[in-house]
Amino acid sequence: MNQFVYFNGSIVAAEDPEIPLNSFAALYGKGVFTTLLIKNGFPVLLGRHWERLTANAAFVGVECTAVSLSSIAEALSALKDLNKFDDAKARITIFDLSSPPQWNYAKSASPAILVQTAEIAPAREPFELTISIFPRNSGSPLAAVKSCNYLENILAHSHAVESGFEEAVRLNEFGEVTSACFANIFWIKNEKLFTPAIETGCLPGIMRGYVIDAVQNAGFRVQTVRSPLEELLSADEIFLTSSIKQVAVVKSIDQRLFGSEIGDKVRTFVTNELRSIPT
Repeated sequence: MNQFVYFNGSIVAAEDPEIPLNSFAALYGKGVFTTLLIKNGFPVLLGRHWERLTANAAFVGVECTAVSLSSIAEALSALKDLNKFDDAKARITIFDLSSPPQWNYAKSASPAILVQTAEIAPAREPFELTISIFPRNSGSPLAAVKSCNYLENILAHSHAVESGFEEAVRLNEFGEVTSACFANIFWIKNEKLFTPAIETGCLPGIMRGYVIDAVQNAGFRVQTVRSPLEELLSADEIFLTSSIKQVAVVKSIDQRLFGSEIGDKVRTFVTNELRSIPT
């Protein structure tokens, strides 16, 4: 993480922010976050990130009306100058600092807003994936929320890395493809583009939404589907999308190889033109 962060309206040293130990945030991970790309000094798709972040905050009952999109943009600009970067990743987190009744040692506090930045670690690509042993619960009320309670994703990703892979495909309780641990998944079969439907339990990523909109605006069709693993494994091409990775090609799933050459219009559009995504 970089040296300076934004915390509750001020730029401070990264080690300074604190949250109460008896808060919902500390005890139960109650809060929401979003991670975005800073490219050439500009936050990529900040408006979309802010819209989802505030919607997620409202869903879990965390108040954030005191902070605006413009104030976050100003904070990111200040952090860029102080932390001296052009390209980086940023995380915006809204914490619920109120105390649950059973641990209420003090009166409720206002939510906290933290903005932090860091260098982007180089990733090996194309990705080698495995099938995660941790299923995703499509019926969870938090399935479509980017909550601070992110331990399931971390455990799934850690298990994949410990097994020698970069990422893992997560299935839901019905055996349907949902996503990777930290990314959404798309595949091409017979020159048609597919991605899991929200109903599978996948998190609706910002880059996922951008890809769907951009591809459809270019005249292609994206089919959001509920598909078993066999459909994914019979794909011609597979790629992951996330705000930091943008588009990452999948080489294999449990040693099953997929095409590595860009061979059709949809794939060319996604993997090349979307790398120059506007801010």
